[in-house]
Amino acid sequence: MTQGTSDLDTTIGALQGGLTSINPATAVSVISNWQQQLQGSSDSTLKGIAEDLGDLKDQLTSGNLDGKAIGAVLTRLGSKTATAAASADGQVASKLQTLGKLLSGAGSSL
Repeated sequence: MTQGTSDLDTTIGALQGGLTSINPATAVSVISNWQQQLQGSSDSTLKGIAEDLGDLKDQLTSGNLDGKAIGAVLTRLGSKTATAAASADGQVASKLQTLGKLLSGAGSSL
């Protein structure tokens, strides 16, 4: 299993447990890891995801959590992740679809 699919599995598992089950410091660390992996991509969708991850990290570390703003970023991330799934292969595409749905669902719950 590659690092990317392992990271996908970990992220999906965390989101399936619900947002309140995720330690904020752990969330920021995972977000930073994903952001680093995606920033260097030449794919505009992946670059957009990296930018939104930066926005999410900023929201979570601002000291003033705004559920509506965080929800909006999560919803955008869900949509862009689902778009990225369309150009992925096999199992990765399926995992990205699942992640996209979880992110969108989490965003709409805030």
